Amino acid sequence: MMKFIKEKLNIRRAVWFLLISAMFLLFYAPHLSFDVHMKKGIQGTVVVSNFNTDRGEEIFANYNYNSHKTWLDAQPSWEVIHLSNIPIVTNSLRLGFNNVKTDIAISKIDVSFGPFKLAEYTPENISNKIIASQGMVINTNDNTINLTVNGVEGWLQLETQEYLPKTAWVAVYLSILVLSWIIAYLIDKKITWAKHVPENEMMLIAAPIWCFFMSEICTGNYYYINLMNRFYNVAIYIILYKVIYLIFRRLPISVLISNLFVVIFGIVNMYVTQFRNRPIAPWDLTAIGTAADVISNYHVQIRYFMVIAIIIAILIYLLMRAVPRDNTKINVYYATYPILIIVVALFLNSVGQYYLWDMNLLSIFQTDGTALSFTGLVNQY
Repeated sequence: MMKFIKEKLNIRRAVWFLLISAMFLLFYAPHLSFDVHMKKGIQGTVVVSNFNTDRGEEIFANYNYNSHKTWLDAQPSWEVIHLSNIPIVTNSLRLGFNNVKTDIAISKIDVSFGPFKLAEYTPENISNKIIASQGMVINTNDNTINLTVNGVEGWLQLETQEYLPKTAWVAVYLSILVLSWIIAYLIDKKITWAKHVPENEMMLIAAPIWCFFMSEICTGNYYYINLMNRFYNVAIYIILYKVIYLIFRRLPISVLISNLFVVIFGIVNMYVTQFRNRPIAPWDLTAIGTAADVISNYHVQIRYFMVIAIIIAILIYLLMRAVPRDNTKINVYYATYPILIIVVALFLNSVGQYYLWDMNLLSIFQTDGTALSFTGLVNQY
């Protein structure tokens, strides 16, 4: 198997591909755009809420404003109220208005993904696609969506629908992989200094990012985690990978153990969350027992992305085995790794601290990511 991989695959190019695609996953999380086209400007606060009803997110959204609600102070000069940070897993949108003293005139509402329009709500089709709050008066005269808020606030709930089909998700990520391979090919062919970048170190950066991505996809949280928190989570996973490398002293087996640990923990956390509506926390000493309860009392459904996550974890291990051993003396790494671990760990110690008596664990894990949330909770435990 390994002989076949080494003969048929350009290992250095494959490592660059893994690293570049990991960078895309870290820096880019696809989102939807939400545009409300105004016929006349308004003064007041606009609140756009986004949920995925399949996960019951509307139930705990009141605990998680950062993840599910965007507040805008609308100005009379605005012709379009624009948001570009709607997670692609959203299937339910609510448009709210607070302290708007004048009537609201809307020409249309668009939901888009990049240049592609996914849904358009107009005066002709919106009547049977919305639910309004009590006291909200709606009419569609003069080819306009006219709203009157009786009181301090009111809202419109758009119909539940899958805005971005799963096939579109697949197309997006296939495009990322193709682009990553093209860039890796050009780097391998055109840039001479790239040959001197240690492949082992590239793997120890790429593998944690890929497994972080797959783990959070399994939990359903990835698209709610902002860029800074993605960096924090990846930093924690890189520390984990290096610690396991220090213990086992062999990169391939260390990467395999780390990959499977991160991915399987994400899968187990998803089942535990479904079972008791709360993720695994540091003080949860009965987590193993709870996972066993899930298996015995809950219908466990194997989903395609779980299988893909485990396959990717194993493929990364196989690539790691094919990477030539670094000629640098291991003592150099053993001298530098603990220093790196201590410095980064001390920094992360001040990140993600929570008050245990005033929080919803599910919303915190969703917004901050599993590794960062877990680390912050350890600080409080």
